[in-house]
Amino acid sequence: MTATMPRHSDVVVSTGPDIPTCGYTATGTWGIRETKTDANSGTGASDDSDSRILSAPRIVTFTPAPSIDKVYFLDQVQAGQVNRAKRVTTYFAGNGVNVARTLHLAGNTVSAVLPIERNRSNGAECKDEFEQVICGVEVGSPLRTNVILVDKSGITTNINALPAPLDPDEWGRLCKAVTDEIQRIGADWFVLGGTLPINTGTGKPVDIRPLFRAVRSHGVAICLDAPVGGALKGWAKACQPNLIKPNAEELANLAGIPVRSLHDAVEAATIVRARGVDTILASLGPDGVLEISERGILWASGPKTQVVNTTGAGDAALAGYLSVARLDSRMQGWRPEALRRAVSWGALAVQQATTLLPHIITNPSDVKITSPERDHLLT
Repeated sequence: MTATMPRHSDVVVSTGPDIPTCGYTATGTWGIRETKTDANSGTGASDDSDSRILSAPRIVTFTPAPSIDKVYFLDQVQAGQVNRAKRVTTYFAGNGVNVARTLHLAGNTVSAVLPIERNRSNGAECKDEFEQVICGVEVGSPLRTNVILVDKSGITTNINALPAPLDPDEWGRLCKAVTDEIQRIGADWFVLGGTLPINTGTGKPVDIRPLFRAVRSHGVAICLDAPVGGALKGWAKACQPNLIKPNAEELANLAGIPVRSLHDAVEAATIVRARGVDTILASLGPDGVLEISERGILWASGPKTQVVNTTGAGDAALAGYLSVARLDSRMQGWRPEALRRAVSWGALAVQQATTLLPHIITNPSDVKITSPERDHLLT
């Protein structure tokens, strides 16, 4: 059963667990952790007694092309043969969805804006607490289904369907939901995550520039986490996001130079920053995370870990970074913790069968933060 709220047309509230949207309320309490008054200070304190949550960044994510991910676990993937899966897992996913889910687990105030199928005939389910922070805008097209093949050695093969197109009215309502949610939760960050769909009115990918201008008018920092060939390559300069999170291959594509070492990664990031991006958070897999900004260059790395499934590791790393990241110059000292979380949460993600983290690490101690070793070759 669903009810349409007057605040957004076609933004739905779920009264059952069988659809991946719920919790959009007119009172403005949805998606925000309950607080209690501290007897000594009179200020709100988090239920988990972690006072840092009170000043933790608030984030709105937007996933224009979410998916239903079907993960097949096999001993070995053999091309051209019949492959028998030992286990199959299905869950709701997408770059922004993954980031929002992890941030919600960490206790950040978060809202995840995304399109949902009007008829919901795909049977997608979201039965955990994450449904509390989904702001779904109804559209006519069904969600795409992606297939992920994982063998016992940890090699992951992704087969991603094309995103469903959106008509101009649907795109407009999604963008309005984004700005409404930014205002409602008092967001510090906006994250645009994943592939961009085609606008049926133009036959081209949806234009994110008006959305970015609207977001920036609210004084919100922007993170662009989109595949190369879409928004990340075409509009990085025009939109000038505050943060992007490319992997090594995407960074090389953006800069137009090969990236085989940390020195190469720094050089490539410097080229991209010159186009107007404030901060590059390069996700380098087993080689850690590299942050390049006007504040300097830092390299964070952790111990080697056993890999089960690499899907969503970059999203977990980004969530770790954003969980404490502040662009306000008055907020100091967050960078080391942000990088430690990025590395440890990314490492935790690759040890999971799916992108659903069982828990998060709030105070990782096994991450080393240094200046990058120039001659370090990427794995």
